[in-house]
Amino acid sequence: MTTVPKCPICAAVIEWARVTFTSPFRCPNCRRELQIPSSYFMLQAWIDVFISGPLAYALGFRGYGLLFATICILPLSIFATAFLYRRFIPPKLKPYHPGHLRLDFLHEPPQDEQERGASGPSEIR
Repeated sequence: MTTVPKCPICAAVIEWARVTFTSPFRCPNCRRELQIPSSYFMLQAWIDVFISGPLAYALGFRGYGLLFATICILPLSIFATAFLYRRFIPPKLKPYHPGHLRLDFLHEPPQDEQERGASGPSEIR
């Protein structure tokens, strides 16, 4: 059973190819900017930690070795479970609000912010 994300504004189904996890994207139907809430990433992170720790323990690691093994297994767990999350626990999309995107630092700031930074502070006469 595959579930697909839907626009919270117009309820249009959005193809996975259009969904970006690191920056806002537009709904193909209503053209509003959407984002994946940071709570979706936090849920994934905690599930992966709860997979990595017991797995390292089951492999026989104890003490500081358990901590080190958990840290080493965590990226593998994230990679292995990412497909399952998208397929069976799709994110509930939300309208985009600047500054509310957890991975907002990965894309360039809007054009007007770039222009302000390039021209320096405005002079008052």
